[in-house]
Amino acid sequence: MERRGGDWNTSEQITIDLRLPHDGSLRNLLLYEGLLFILREVPQWTSAPPGRLTITRGDIISALDKHVEKEKIESLNISTVGKNDRDSVLRLLNSLEIAREGEERLTKYGDIIGVILENRGSLRIGHRIELGATINRRRFLIGLTDVEELGRNGIALQLFKTERYTGLTSTEHPYTTEQLTVYMSPEATLIALLGLYSSFITTSDNIHYMLFFSPEEAGSILVGDKDVRTMFIIKEEAKNILADIIRKKYSEELIVVETLLNTKIQEAMSQHNVSSISLILLKLAREGQTYKIYQQLPLNFYKRDPPEIWRLIAEILDPSEVILSRLAKNDNVEYNNLLSAINGFYRYVVLGDRWGLYLAIRELQHAYIKVSGDEKARNVAQRYLRLLKRLQYLATRF
Repeated sequence: MERRGGDWNTSEQITIDLRLPHDGSLRNLLLYEGLLFILREVPQWTSAPPGRLTITRGDIISALDKHVEKEKIESLNISTVGKNDRDSVLRLLNSLEIAREGEERLTKYGDIIGVILENRGSLRIGHRIELGATINRRRFLIGLTDVEELGRNGIALQLFKTERYTGLTSTEHPYTTEQLTVYMSPEATLIALLGLYSSFITTSDNIHYMLFFSPEEAGSILVGDKDVRTMFIIKEEAKNILADIIRKKYSEELIVVETLLNTKIQEAMSQHNVSSISLILLKLAREGQTYKIYQQLPLNFYKRDPPEIWRLIAEILDPSEVILSRLAKNDNVEYNNLLSAINGFYRYVVLGDRWGLYLAIRELQHAYIKVSGDEKARNVAQRYLRLLKRLQYLATRF
């Protein structure tokens, strides 16, 4: 590889052999997310033969330069775990030829990504990146071919070992009851870290929330059925909505998430002429010296007409608007009516039940009546009245 002025040649081509299954394991979700994150900066890519992509070093640098923001890095507070992670971080930085001054420890994944961003122009990246899995001497290798290479470049960060590959079965290997340690190449680890940055939403009560393209959606984007940049625009909209909802800590979190996401995503899909998008919301938590997945929630959206009603419901259910603002405090007099209204919106938005919209309007009328006699809540009552008029008008049209 030609190196000029301390930096590697950005036009140098990199071949990526993609042989990992499209599944819901955290590690594979991170790797596919990171790969798609990079492909936003690839003008055109071909998958010929199938499973092989060609990009340049400049594409990786451009993805880091354009899409990794320092503010978001600082909020990514997922921690590394213990001495093994510390050794793996040092091995990763050495492999990428990132020099560190002193003995400063990097204990947050956001800090690691920040160091990579600072040194993006001089990263050492091989000509070939193999995103495939190999079992060798009771080790599960991703992007590595043998145990000798493992000794030089193998990286085993705890976050990427969440599943530990328990229960693998085949006629050749007796691994049904064993746990295999997972090692990744530096390049695979770099891609997974970009996937971590891209998927991370926020942390609340020691739970880390992440949003991924589903395996099926990632596959559709990789074969060119959907535009990667457009799909990222919609996914970023979903991440922003989720961050607002999670920080508010609603008692009915799941139903609020599905309802508000559906309305916002319907609006975004209409704007960008996308017929569907499939995502996975994942909750991750640290338990001692390991990480565990608490929940994986599939989120599937299909464009529905008319767009006007979706724009209005999205506006009404914005976390800063009256319904969700008042719902955040369960001692408000109309709290139960607002819960019923949310259920009505859910039935209409998620299940397609038109009577759910009428239920929501009825419950909002009851909420208005309850607060209208309180002089201190005059502004709240007026806000309810304005949105009721708009809802009733649109409900008679569609």
